[in-house]
Amino acid sequence: MAKTRLEKIASYEEQIAQIKNKQKQERQKLSKEERNARTRRLCSRHGLLEKMLPEIITITDEQYQIFLEKSCSERYKPPHIRRIDRAGQRHRRRHSRRHRAG
Repeated sequence: MAKTRLEKIASYEEQIAQIKNKQKQERQKLSKEERNARTRRLCSRHGLLEKMLPEIITITDEQYQIFLEKSCSERYKPPHIRRIDRAGQRHRRRHSRRHRAG
């Protein structure tokens, strides 16, 4: 038996709802994967830091923040880190120009 136009429309609306639900589920999975990757990265990097500087385990959060601020400030950065930073800045500028031009 042939479907009426209203039945076809209802069928399409149901399909759209199912696809939107699948899309929502995939976005949730992606978000969870990104959170897990971030957590692994943070744990891995902090673990490496604690391995290299075991005394960092005993400092307060405020002391840790000061340590990071000083470590990341231009004044205290070793020359090889400054070169890496400058290369990254050049790379970002180059790519931002391409996107504006395109």
